[in-house]
Amino acid sequence: ARVSKVIGASLEAKITLTVCKDDFDFFNERKDLLKFLFIVSQLDIYSGECLEVKVEKASGGKCERCWSYSDTVGKNTDTPTLCSRCSDIVKNCL
Repeated sequence: ARVSKVIGASLEAKITLTVCKDDFDFFNERKDLLKFLFIVSQLDIYSGECLEVKVEKASGGKCERCWSYSDTVGKNTDTPTLCSRCSDIVKNCL
């Protein structure tokens, strides 16, 4: 995806991962961990017949704190440049 210029950096990516039905629960329970391990902004996991990986550009805006792309950037008027996760963290620090 980087070579073909779909994304420029890993955090610009959304990965769609299709795993075998028997492995779905294992991967789905670790979705947040896998997102950070893969260093991507978005990760969707589906059950299917065999392993399939699709990479595309993530949707939403770029959070100026964590640099992840999220549809929640701009939704909070108090912190319009942050995603909801970072907005909550910043509010709790004040």
